[in-house]
Amino acid sequence: MLMLKLLQRRWFFAAAVVLGLLLVLPALAAGFVADDYMFLHRLDVQGHAASLRLYEFADGRPGQHARMMSERFAAFPWWVSDDFKVRFFRPLSSGLFALDHAVFGRAPLGYHVHSLIWYAGLLATVGAFLRKVCPAPTWQLAFLLFVLSGAHAESAAWLASRHVLVSAVPALLGLLALVAQRENGFRFGVPLALLGLLVAFLGGESALIAACYWLAYEAFGVPHASLQQKAQRLLLPLACVAVYLLLYRRFGYGASGSAVYLEPASLAFWQQLPARLAMLLGELFTGLPSNLSLTTLPAFGSAVGVVATLAVALGLRSLWPSLEGSERRCVRWLSAAAVASLVLGSGAFLGSRLLLMPGISGLVIVAVVLRHGWQRVRSGVGALGRRALVFGLAFVHLVGAPLLLVANCVLLRQLGVANLSVDTALDAHFAQHREHASRPPQVFVLAASDPFTAFYGASVRVARAPDSTGQWSVLSMARGTHRIERTAANQLVVQNDAGFLRSIFEGLFRATAQSFSVGDRAELLGAHVTVLAVTDGHPTSIRLTLNNGSFDDASVCLLAWRAGRLVPVDLSLHQSLSIPWSPGPTGLL
Repeated sequence: MLMLKLLQRRWFFAAAVVLGLLLVLPALAAGFVADDYMFLHRLDVQGHAASLRLYEFADGRPGQHARMMSERFAAFPWWVSDDFKVRFFRPLSSGLFALDHAVFGRAPLGYHVHSLIWYAGLLATVGAFLRKVCPAPTWQLAFLLFVLSGAHAESAAWLASRHVLVSAVPALLGLLALVAQRENGFRFGVPLALLGLLVAFLGGESALIAACYWLAYEAFGVPHASLQQKAQRLLLPLACVAVYLLLYRRFGYGASGSAVYLEPASLAFWQQLPARLAMLLGELFTGLPSNLSLTTLPAFGSAVGVVATLAVALGLRSLWPSLEGSERRCVRWLSAAAVASLVLGSGAFLGSRLLLMPGISGLVIVAVVLRHGWQRVRSGVGALGRRALVFGLAFVHLVGAPLLLVANCVLLRQLGVANLSVDTALDAHFAQHREHASRPPQVFVLAASDPFTAFYGASVRVARAPDSTGQWSVLSMARGTHRIERTAANQLVVQNDAGFLRSIFEGLFRATAQSFSVGDRAELLGAHVTVLAVTDGHPTSIRLTLNNGSFDDASVCLLAWRAGRLVPVDLSLHQSLSIPWSPGPTGLL
């Protein structure tokens, strides 16, 4: 096979790293996106106090709801639960963003160059790791597939997702040293593996995935190790994980009170695990984005994942007798690491960043199926199903994946531009408010289903012009037509027959089990929301009441997403308005 011959050339390794960087070059123009604006504002306001805790969005302590309603770095919705917690221990990743802020200020290019340096380090480290653990030419093909993977855009182009790179690089370097000790007698393998894991823990929770690799290698990958040796060697990584999780819990980190971020200790995690795992596997093997599956196509995404995984598993099984012993060992322990790490990642908001390290293992499996399956196809051995699998995987990973990688980097840039343009279009409106009010207007987003116009709209505004508005609050992120009626000088009613709190992004702020009843009341800053009607625990009608003043006051601003724009809403007393649903900047939500 010509490709395999090319992959074994001496210049292949360097060429692959350069190719990987060229594919993500559009990331340099991505600018700031979503959470990036939150980080910028917090660093502007809090300075050094926030530099190591940018990823601590909500702490879940008593009084959480009131504190979130007074925070200005995002527009939190009225239904956020009091125990809502999204608080991640990522001091190294946070500190690196703060360093960028200190050096580059509001010029995003420097931030992105920094991220691409980490990405280059990742590619080089993954290549060295695969060369160490897999025989040739499997490692070369697997490395090429990793370089071309469309799942890398989120980590390479979105600054807030850089934490995955910051965790992966030191962890993989440590694993590389560990393998060198077990198989070549390198003296400092275990200490370096431990150091790499500890640094990775400072980068973020992705270090737990690296721990899965360490455990899988000791259990299934070390050649000629006795059961006693394996048991003894497993103690150190297990102890590291146990201590980390205990300290993580002890100091209040983690996620709770959400229908999207699920902790493994919760029943909801295990109930949703099969579907979420299938979505991640679907992206790994077919390129179908797992975040799209989660938010828009859950049944289809799960089905694609199940079918693709079964096809790859059956294909690998049929080829197993033709694999060499070292290749079988490699596939065996890397498969165990992939399964464990994908299960761990299934509790987070699904996205391609979760596949960065599990993808190493998954793409080794794809490389094995492609290599040996192609040999069978060329020799005329094998049924139509194997031919379809080989050609399908080749098209997805060698043709579709690099196109998807470039497209996703460009898409992130477009989302950043759209997020910014939505806000700049309101500059004149907010300036007019300031001319007629003694204080910045409080903003209520009546209807906006896309997060880039709902809670991220406030992030951009407060980062760009922090004194132009007061607190933002979200009334509805539901899809469907909204009917809004002003029933009093200080009251208006928002109705949606499909019901609120049914979409993924609405569930981000409240666990599914926490339903509502008629009469429930939620406090906002200077206002409150009352639930007027409920269907199956989901509100269908709510009333917003200002504690003081009127909606005619210049100190109050009503916004809604209408026909592709975030626009002001003005209602006279007893006037009603119907707002049909239209997609936001993402084009889907």
